[in-house]
Amino acid sequence: MKTSRNFILVDKNLIKEFKGEYNLLIQLYLYIEAYNMYDSAGKLQNDGTFYVSDAVTAERLGFSQKTAWKNKKELEKRGFIATSIKEAGGASYIQINIQKIEAIQTAQDNLLRLDDITNSITSQSTQPQEEKQDAPLVIIEAPAPVTPSEPKYEDRIKEAWNTVAERNGLPKILILKEERIKKFKAVIKYLNMTEKEFFNCINSALRESKFLRGYGQKWRADFDFFLSKQKALKTIEGGYKDNSNELLEKLSDVQTMSYKECADFREKMLTEKYRELDKKRRESKQEVRSLPLQND
Repeated sequence: MKTSRNFILVDKNLIKEFKGEYNLLIQLYLYIEAYNMYDSAGKLQNDGTFYVSDAVTAERLGFSQKTAWKNKKELEKRGFIATSIKEAGGASYIQINIQKIEAIQTAQDNLLRLDDITNSITSQSTQPQEEKQDAPLVIIEAPAPVTPSEPKYEDRIKEAWNTVAERNGLPKILILKEERIKKFKAVIKYLNMTEKEFFNCINSALRESKFLRGYGQKWRADFDFFLSKQKALKTIEGGYKDNSNELLEKLSDVQTMSYKECADFREKMLTEKYRELDKKRRESKQEVRSLPLQND
């Protein structure tokens, strides 16, 4: 394939190869353009693969996403491209079979530039053999630049946790390796949640749990804490939620209290105790009254 400023020059042998299957041909050229773009930017994967989503392909070519997916599978079936998934549940990367395409293409003097590829195919099927050699030229508009691929799965998970961690004062993730990813996928499968639902629930639970946020203690929850199925479930079910009675919550772990906090709460308890006693005396009309002095 060779390109000019505004057009892609299509080899007529490739047009014959697809026998009028316009959708397949132009989708193949979009993949080739994407390959060239990533190659020139030095963004190809180590094995020469690149990522273009079916949604982007459909948008650029005016197809439905289902049509774009079917075309990709057909191109793969015919050996023009190969696809590979590099991780479980990850994106499908594309590899161009450059050798096959170069074997079909001919020299530059056989490149065609036609205004209507459909009319070109029709005219080739109806005209005598000698007229096919002088068929009109085909012009295919170059696809728009392909948008950058979405972040990788591990990057999305790391960004989501780091957002939750920053809001709640917890440790952030620096490295997210395969072992952690496997545990995370096992946890959300066990909880029957999507990644988004999981992080939203954890964020809500953290706002209601001073214990998980490390209030008054050295320990605080981190990402690995929630990779335990039991701890993640307990968190989401409210097992670490703050006690609504602040006094009981404090007294449940007096070792975390400073001397001043202990003194303040002791004073508070005594005040509340005598206030309650005073209330009961008033209700029973047993208040202590001073008697008037009698005259001698």
